[in-house]
Amino acid sequence: MSAERWHRRSFLGAMVALVTAVRPGLRGLSAPAGTAQAAASLADLELARRLTDLLRTRPKVALLGKIVLWQRTPTPSVGELVDRVLPGALKAQHLRSERWQLRRAVKARVVADYAALRMTSVSGWLLSQTEARIAALAALEHEPPG
Repeated sequence: MSAERWHRRSFLGAMVALVTAVRPGLRGLSAPAGTAQAAASLADLELARRLTDLLRTRPKVALLGKIVLWQRTPTPSVGELVDRVLPGALKAQHLRSERWQLRRAVKARVVADYAALRMTSVSGWLLSQTEARIAALAALEHEPPG
């Protein structure tokens, strides 16, 4: 297929076919629903990457993230972790926000976690639940489950 004929719809259709082939649970979805879900998955992956880009020492945080994932059964998906770090309207708002705005939103969530005593112990470290989830995202990015 030539480059001129490779339209956005063709690309999205190919992505839906790929996601459907990889995730058997999506086979029963209609094309519009599958396209919407594939777009949401791509948005979650993009936001997860932006969240882990905020980390200064990603490999060290990823080690803590492995422990966080080990403590959680079943292992949460990237989408679930992103939804818990930035739920609903915050996720949509920060998908295309500036880095400083995203950092400020995460910092506010971390401060709120500590104020409400929502903490997780990870190998002697006391992390807020938001910090633990971002560490888990870093671990999944470093070594995806498979």
